[in-house]
Amino acid sequence: MYNVTAKDENLKALNLEMLNKTLSMFEYENLPESLPSFELEKLLQVEGCCLIAEHNNELYAFSGSLGGETDVYGNYTQFTVANTYLKLNKQFDLINDKCVLFCNDDLRIGLIPTFTRLNSAIVENDININLWGVNSRQQKMISASDDKTKTSADLYLKKIVDGELSVVGDSSFLENLKSHTTSSSGGVNVKEFIELTQYLKSNLYNSVGLSSQFNMKKERLISSEVDMGEDSIFPLVYSMMKNRIAALEKINETFDLQIDVDFGSVWALKNKKLVDDVINGGSENENENSELKNDGLGEPGVDDIEGDIQTEQGEGQTDTEELEEEENQEREREQGESSDPEPELDTEEEPDVEPDVENSGEAEEEDETEEEDETEDKNKGVE
Repeated sequence: MYNVTAKDENLKALNLEMLNKTLSMFEYENLPESLPSFELEKLLQVEGCCLIAEHNNELYAFSGSLGGETDVYGNYTQFTVANTYLKLNKQFDLINDKCVLFCNDDLRIGLIPTFTRLNSAIVENDININLWGVNSRQQKMISASDDKTKTSADLYLKKIVDGELSVVGDSSFLENLKSHTTSSSGGVNVKEFIELTQYLKSNLYNSVGLSSQFNMKKERLISSEVDMGEDSIFPLVYSMMKNRIAALEKINETFDLQIDVDFGSVWALKNKKLVDDVINGGSENENENSELKNDGLGEPGVDDIEGDIQTEQGEGQTDTEELEEEENQEREREQGESSDPEPELDTEEEPDVEPDVENSGEAEEEDETEEEDETEDKNKGVE
């Protein structure tokens, strides 16, 4: 069971929990097998610095202590190593010996002091929350005037806790037993403890470059308030990156290696900007541009840009011409369909017949006689 009052154990556990997260902050390439990235980062973040040196033709990262004489700025010039496994006990001269001092940050502090300061407050606040929870269980305080009443009261409470019904058989028990109302929370709201824990954890994550917002005044934050603290989370992270790049440049030069470092895990997504060309972004771009210029393939000039624009315009013109041709073809098809003659009906034309004059005259005479007969019939009917 978790012991909330074991402060030292809980503090150590919280520090290790944070180290599990920060050990993936940087990723290395081309490290020798005798120098694992996990062990290197652990020494840097815990000890603040380490010494990179060769032993039996193998490259190692040694922990130790700085000492000896100081230079003009008060920096130590010697590093003492005592490694029992390799049976190495030596004092290295940082100026003359073939070794490199690898620092985690500018002042070789490491991350443990920051973790310890904030995690200590978190451990104390956990105890406060635990005490608040325990006191909230005690709604009434019972007092007994004699031992017999106290024993009976303890037995009664035990049976109640166990879920058993209990009966009080003596009236003196009730007379000698008194109940007092207590303040379960001591006038403190648990929300204050929760907000304090949230504030401490937010500072802890911000110190290692992870944005974590805390809000103790209102329900939500606007975007400007969220972005307000972004600048404060980067300085330490960039200082750590700058020291790693500087140390690796010396290591590559001293031991003829090609070790590279870059941000890893979520830090690779957060840290996009460059600070004083810490990451080989600006320098690499300049080198590439200079190489391209030497090869005659430098940055495009005005003529190249104009040529590109002309080619793009030419491509655009060809595209428009093709579209116009297609439209014209469609129009011609439509016009051709509309101008086509209507299909002839499959009916045979009657031959032209010359009128027969004689027959027509006879027909007219017959019509006249019929009309005369009709008029005569009408007159007879009238009479």
